Amino acid sequence: MHTYPSFQSSHVVYVKMPFHPPDQKRRWYTQSGHFYVGSTAISAVKCEFDRFAKLKQIRRNLAVHAELSICYWSRTDFESYTCIVLQACTTYNDAWVREHLLISSWQPALNHPFILKFLKLKSEGWMMQLRKNRQGPVKLSPRLYQRVRRRLFSLGSVPSPHSFQEQAWRIVCQISLFTRASYEACKRIRSGEFHTLEVYALYRPANHMEEPGRSRVKSLIGKALLFRNATVPKNNLPLHIPFLALDNFRTNLETWIRQLILQHKNVAIPLVLPTHRLREQGFPKLSEILHNHRKVERRWITSDIENLPCCCKELRSIAKQHIHKTGHVAINLDDVNLPSKLHIFANANANSTYFHSRSQYFNICSNAIIRWLKHHGLPPQLAFKFLEKITAEWKLHLDAIDNLHQFTKIFFSCCSTSFTLAPQGLRDSSW
Repeated sequence: MHTYPSFQSSHVVYVKMPFHPPDQKRRWYTQSGHFYVGSTAISAVKCEFDRFAKLKQIRRNLAVHAELSICYWSRTDFESYTCIVLQACTTYNDAWVREHLLISSWQPALNHPFILKFLKLKSEGWMMQLRKNRQGPVKLSPRLYQRVRRRLFSLGSVPSPHSFQEQAWRIVCQISLFTRASYEACKRIRSGEFHTLEVYALYRPANHMEEPGRSRVKSLIGKALLFRNATVPKNNLPLHIPFLALDNFRTNLETWIRQLILQHKNVAIPLVLPTHRLREQGFPKLSEILHNHRKVERRWITSDIENLPCCCKELRSIAKQHIHKTGHVAINLDDVNLPSKLHIFANANANSTYFHSRSQYFNICSNAIIRWLKHHGLPPQLAFKFLEKITAEWKLHLDAIDNLHQFTKIFFSCCSTSFTLAPQGLRDSSW
């Protein structure tokens, strides 16, 4: 059926699959490797000629604009891939819609966004990832529009033809064009022909398009949502907070946030739920709060050296060896008789980290959860529930920190209010 004229017809949908030499030890052929689904307005033969020209430019390390699949083939065996024409369409818009329907159903590894699991953008360009991406599979349209139709039935509304995947991709294709068809499509999604839930459903497939069409479609759909007085979805942002000393702190808090999102999904942005994943914030270092000579010069009058405070007398009293009693001294921690609770300072340096105090930690978490709720369109009242959960975790943190050889931050008064660092055994019970 695959004759030569079928490869010369325009507006076709094709698939590129690897066909390896058969193994002589086996009696059957095993298909393996990644495949690619595409469409073209010109014939499949001319498309292969253009792709091979781009491939040779990339292999010569030339700065050219090419699709990600060609960057992948430039580092693999491109000659083993064969082009098979699947369907010929009357217009390129029909071929484009058919291509994206197959991509959402088959989820080919060499199409966007699935190829991002194998390629990573670095300073040298798109490079192959050596370790497997831990993220789950990308969910596209089929399951999404089943949820849309169920939601419309629950609201007492009859699903229109725009509640189906093929019609949705057709609308997205029209919006991405730079013709009058884009203006007419934007005019339709602002009218009563579309339900607001169906407009939100159009925003999801647009996230899986390639540039520059993705930015244009998301911008126009976002303007239509603002015209409907609806909230425009933003990029998914994980909650960014410092972790506590508990071993299962991340697991417990992610499970709790997931349950919180599911309980209040009716007030969230439709079809766009925030992620329950956490991102660990860096801990502060000792060098950030320890005094140095620059801070001392601003605090004390350094012109009168004789009146500056000196701790050499205390150093001589706790030194292991006898030190001369005249002049200033500098001594190592190894040569000092430290109490057992202060032995942790012997293995510390300026880059050592410490845990925040209770007030400072709760202030960081409060600001982070308020920004996270506002970013995802959730009610700000949920911040109180989150702080209650952090309060319960903080009590367990105080019990777990006694068994760790790490620093915490405490306050004390010594002539003037200042900060100091001490091991966890010296923390105040008022925390």
